[in-house]
Amino acid sequence: MRKYLIILLSIILVACNKEQQLSKAQKLHLTAKVWGFLKYYHPIVNEGKINWDQQLVDIIARLEDVKTKHDLSETYIKWIESLGEMQPCGNCETNTETEYFDKNFDLSWLEDRIFTSALIEKLVYIKQNRTQRQHFISLDGATQMFNNEPPYTAAQWNDQNVRLITLFKYWNVIEYFYPYKYMMDQNWDEVLLEMIPRFQEVRSEQEYHLLLHELSVRLCDSHSFFVTDLVRSFAGTKYIAARFKILGDKAVFTEFYNDSLAKRDDLQRGDAVLKVDDVPVLEKFLRNERYINGSNEAVKKMGYSFRWIFNGNTDSVKIAFDRAGEVKTKSIRRYERSAMKTKEAPAKKWEILESNIGYVNMEEDVVMEEDLPAMMKELSTTSAIIFDLRNYPEFIWNELVGYLNREKKVFATYTQPDLTYPGRFIKTNSDSIGRRNPSPYKGKVVILMDEGTQSRAESFVMALQTIDGAITVGRQTSGADGNVADFTFFDDKTTWITGLGVFYPDGRETQRIGIVPDVNVPLTMEDIRMGRDAILEKAIERIKEK
Repeated sequence: MRKYLIILLSIILVACNKEQQLSKAQKLHLTAKVWGFLKYYHPIVNEGKINWDQQLVDIIARLEDVKTKHDLSETYIKWIESLGEMQPCGNCETNTETEYFDKNFDLSWLEDRIFTSALIEKLVYIKQNRTQRQHFISLDGATQMFNNEPPYTAAQWNDQNVRLITLFKYWNVIEYFYPYKYMMDQNWDEVLLEMIPRFQEVRSEQEYHLLLHELSVRLCDSHSFFVTDLVRSFAGTKYIAARFKILGDKAVFTEFYNDSLAKRDDLQRGDAVLKVDDVPVLEKFLRNERYINGSNEAVKKMGYSFRWIFNGNTDSVKIAFDRAGEVKTKSIRRYERSAMKTKEAPAKKWEILESNIGYVNMEEDVVMEEDLPAMMKELSTTSAIIFDLRNYPEFIWNELVGYLNREKKVFATYTQPDLTYPGRFIKTNSDSIGRRNPSPYKGKVVILMDEGTQSRAESFVMALQTIDGAITVGRQTSGADGNVADFTFFDDKTTWITGLGVFYPDGRETQRIGIVPDVNVPLTMEDIRMGRDAILEKAIERIKEK
């Protein structure tokens, strides 16, 4: 009997010991998080005297000898102690007057059961006595600047340590300083677990670039992508002569880069492509979706899929398409992008349409601040003004709204990172716009928008929405409001993130959701075939109704 008890106890002990074994991915996952936490929280690290990237390389090397959870905690404890003795923080108490936005904030992992109580005590102490001066990040106004990062080159792609440094660095930038982390489709911690083995197993430089692009696309942010020559080459550097939008399961030609090139292959507006090289369009979209950035599905299908459906590196592509109910198949030419450029006629700044309705093209470099006095004088007696923001405008919303509102109005509130408490965001003061004006414009104001309305254009729409009676007409916008912050992976190759949280004064979100129109105008095949601007037509119709 005693013999059997000894065997049973031995089995239990072996099982317990086995349970404590850690995989390489687990060790790297926790190391990425601890390294990032120390980078942004430890006062001695933020003196800038330690090569923090090299510290990561060193600790990764030590992981080879780590077998159990206890071993891992002891390794981290020795690492922390090697940094030097931390002094208590005299001003780390949270300001009770500060209003925080904490949907992104979660440091509960510091007290994970995988850590020993001794390690947890050290990590919590660092959090409570965190640095109040950041070495690796600063704010330029409201824009995050990622500072003092050692430079890397494209040629270092083959170094696994460099790849892991790049992954861990970017992951922690998003973890602590991206305002919309809580809105991603996938938990950011799960993304790290998934990406670690993929970054370890990279076999080519192109695969590495594609992986970085895919990582940035995971933010679900129209601002976020990473495109290099190698990414372009993978997608294909040659384009067909047509622009398109994906409607349902078809890619529909909407306009052309070059009319004469389009005529060579008899491409027509409204041609609905069903297959590309025998692959259904929707299947091709889904195959490539991990490389198609965008805050929402509409902007992915209507805008950012432009290089992932028809592009290639050969001179032609076979398509099956529906033209007015008749399905045909043919090969059409591809061209280098530079071959399709044509000289465009100067854009008209503003005009007066039928029924005394003013129309303003808000495109950047079209209507400038110096144009506003003459423009508003000419349009002052119109029954309505349509402001077309299906483009990227000049930064003149405050000046324009000054002509349209009687007084200053709040149009947005913001969140920005608290650099004294990384991961937390502060709600900043509301943003007012306009000026006191006893005789503002008296007509109606209508704003046009669609999936091409992004970033500054979305904020511009929000500003114009403060005008009494203003209505928006069109489609859901891109859903990437706010400014951008750039982050360098290597050489001069950067990616971007939305750096500022933007909300309506009542707290409604705009990221991913975009601006929802008061009057929705879906894109239809008939409108495309006829070359009809249905959004503008609907705006004129609504003005006449009122």
